[in-house]
Amino acid sequence: MLFALGMLPGSSIDKTIMSDTLDMVLKTWDLESLWGWDFPAMAMTAFRLGRKKDAIDLLLMETPKNTYRANGHNPQLPRTDLPVYLPGNGALLLAISLIAQDWDNARDNARDDEDWKMQAEGLLPIP
Repeated sequence: MLFALGMLPGSSIDKTIMSDTLDMVLKTWDLESLWGWDFPAMAMTAFRLGRKKDAIDLLLMETPKNTYRANGHNPQLPRTDLPVYLPGNGALLLAISLIAQDWDNARDNARDDEDWKMQAEGLLPIP
């Protein structure tokens, strides 16, 4: 339900309803059981809603399946049979690209002392 404004541009999505949906997901879902691609997808949704701080917090959220090894692999801990979850890696790269290329234009609900500065070049536009 969040991917319509996260992974997709969601041009016909009611942003108030989507923001309420994101809040309900964060409040009621078992975040420990989500998969690695869910965190970047939620971050993209938050970012497209103008919730920059929430987007960064979701990318950095400490849960077993939102971790990355030194080589970049996104293991789906505590499972040992899935040491590499490539959808998690791809979603992270997509989220970072989306956020970095439009950081300065996004509405921000973060306090000034929590604001991040981003610079990117050569990224292809994400719709």
